[in-house]
Amino acid sequence: MPRPVLPWVSRPSLWALPASLVLVGVFVLSTFDPTRFAGYWEATLSSSGIFIILSAPICAAVAAIEGSRIRRGTKAQITPVRSGMSIYWQRIWPSLALGGVIQIVAFLLAARNTWGATGAPNPWIFVAFMAVVAAHSGMGLLIGRVAALPIGLPLVFLLSYTWLGFAWAVPYFPLRYMAGLSLSDCCRIQYAMDYRAVATTIVFNISCFIVFLMWATMIGMQVSKRNVIRRTISSLVLMTIAVMASVAIAAPLGPYPTTARPPSDVRCEGSQPVVCLYPEQENNPNLRATIPAALQALRATGAIVPPVVEASAEATNPDRLRIGIGLRGTPEVVIQSLANGFLQPSGYAYCSDEQALLDRQNASMTIVSWLIHKMAAPETGVSPQNVGGSDDMTGSVTKILAMSEKDQGKWFNATLPALMDCSVSIELP
Repeated sequence: MPRPVLPWVSRPSLWALPASLVLVGVFVLSTFDPTRFAGYWEATLSSSGIFIILSAPICAAVAAIEGSRIRRGTKAQITPVRSGMSIYWQRIWPSLALGGVIQIVAFLLAARNTWGATGAPNPWIFVAFMAVVAAHSGMGLLIGRVAALPIGLPLVFLLSYTWLGFAWAVPYFPLRYMAGLSLSDCCRIQYAMDYRAVATTIVFNISCFIVFLMWATMIGMQVSKRNVIRRTISSLVLMTIAVMASVAIAAPLGPYPTTARPPSDVRCEGSQPVVCLYPEQENNPNLRATIPAALQALRATGAIVPPVVEASAEATNPDRLRIGIGLRGTPEVVIQSLANGFLQPSGYAYCSDEQALLDRQNASMTIVSWLIHKMAAPETGVSPQNVGGSDDMTGSVTKILAMSEKDQGKWFNATLPALMDCSVSIELP
């Protein structure tokens, strides 16, 4: 077994580990909310991706110190018979290990409210995070190899943070997924991580890592001019292919790296209505208890209610009422989600006639408010005043509630479909 390039006590990755873990802890306690996606492993692991802003620059700086040591030629202990790639791999792998430890600790802290939940994390998301760490570490090693440490270290931090921050903010979405930080924007329970976003991050960053390592090995090594030209051309071709492939993979994606979960993920129970929920939602008794009671109260008015209620990101149709609701919804939140579900996804048509558009805007608010008042019945134990969206903003809800139950149902059945048809007039009392 070959002797390590440096004794462990001299490894900058070991020095950086305690401070890195302290930074992660401070970040979690001060800015990170572990309950936001608690109970959903996909979202929990994805949310830990925000810690790339710590792991990537720190690992890049550690790699730069390793590269600077090679540049100075001190404490190198390099065996001449070993290949340049082997020498540099010995230098850089502790930086990758440090990044892995940071991301694992960040995930464990993010998941402290998720243990015991159904399902498991998607390991490819973690692979994508490590690919980002590898790319930044490779950049740090290269800069440390060519620049003195007082110049190289600030440059490494500048480039790392600038790339992550710039790519996260630009409106050109493939660039966001090439940088990788946008993977932390996943996801509500109705969504899953889009594999194309993960693939883009992995392809681009692993290619960058390989190229940076190739360039670093050519510096100061006894490489013939022919090999230098060959490696340079190879690295440029690899990067060109990686960029083109990354752009092609990420081109269909929007600002969020998510895709709707398949209908097969939900579990359906009951009748009148049939309630279909994701496995992660089963631990919330408010869902299966409140939904049937709320819709039964609504049916008493004669309102047409779809026979199936489904947690989904898709649009509502006459057969399925699709609702977007989290994992820890209270009965008040459940009723609000049901009311909004009737108008999912767009709420109303954007008519060219200004008055028709205004009528639909007012009617959509009135419908939501009316639905909340009817579903927040004694059967659900919810007061309408405690549900967001119940306020009578247009002044029409009070008049509708004064009508007979039968007339209220008729008004709802006629007005709801009219919201999406600009040729039909909207009538508000």
